[in-house]
Amino acid sequence: MREHLPDWIILAIQVSREFYGLDAVSDLTKSLMKRAIVINALRISLVVGTILNAINQGPEFVRGLEIAWGQVLLNFFVPYCVASYSAAKNEVARIKSG
Repeated sequence: MREHLPDWIILAIQVSREFYGLDAVSDLTKSLMKRAIVINALRISLVVGTILNAINQGPEFVRGLEIAWGQVLLNFFVPYCVASYSAAKNEVARIKSG
């Protein structure tokens, strides 16, 4: 599988594993896939993404102009990534401390 990944991704994985340790990367990955974290991140992205789209694309939507659908998707995707990553990092830290 690695032969299909760009070199910069392989390097980022190697650096992460060396800096954080292999267990930390796999713990974070497992936490990112936990149902509670996914559902919470989806809820947050729905609220924040809607607000961002209202701010960024509101006038176009109201006037019936063309919508930048890539930006619409990013306005939901970025909050999802931030919410799920921060929740997973907190989960890993909580497990390791207790």
